Amino acid sequence: MVITSWADEGIRQAGGTVPRAEQGQELAVRLGGHRDVLHWTMGEYDMVAIYDMPSDEAFASLIIKIGEAGLLRTSSLQGIKVNETGAILESIVRGAGK
Repeated sequence: MVITSWADEGIRQAGGTVPRAEQGQELAVRLGGHRDVLHWTMGEYDMVAIYDMPSDEAFASLIIKIGEAGLLRTSSLQGIKVNETGAILESIVRGAGK
């Protein structure tokens, strides 16, 4: 997940945000993933996106490329899919009993 805030230059170029969002989706696809969700938001952050990327390296590449333009400040969160959570928790519990 990526939460973003517009940098000063991003605000000045706000009119181009939709085409840039499409470029972000194209970049994600070139890196082997895709964007599941993109919402423009009101409040502390200006956009929230959820990407499904094949690796941490691909996700990092995406975030760096998005940030290179200097239009957005990004923060990212690692999400865990619900079908993976049970196995992770089981592994933690098994490890704690050793």
